[in-house]
Amino acid sequence: MPIYNGYPQVFYPQQPQGQLEQLRAAQYQPQPVMMPTMQGQTAPTDSGFIWVQGEAAARGYLVANGSRVLLLDADSDTFYIKEAAGGEYVTRKEFDELAAKLAALEKQEAPEPEKEG
Repeated sequence: MPIYNGYPQVFYPQQPQGQLEQLRAAQYQPQPVMMPTMQGQTAPTDSGFIWVQGEAAARGYLVANGSRVLLLDADSDTFYIKEAAGGEYVTRKEFDELAAKLAALEKQEAPEPEKEG
């Protein structure tokens, strides 16, 4: 770690750019990244585990579209697998057109009431 005026210099990683990363970053403070010294010391690496506190936190954890994450419960011996399907999105206009077609089909198939004569 470089030292300047008797104080260690700590560098923080660049802030995430995507909306999902910004939301995740709001959940925790960034950890400082220590620069390696001449003796070959390096900063501790991240464990790669995602810890949550309870099922509610696991349900609220944001997952990127088309990805799957393993969430470990810090309060109990439980883990959760959360997945976001990588499906195709439709626009509001396409959805409204489909709803109109469905309504037209339902109207055509509706049986006419029998007339008593």
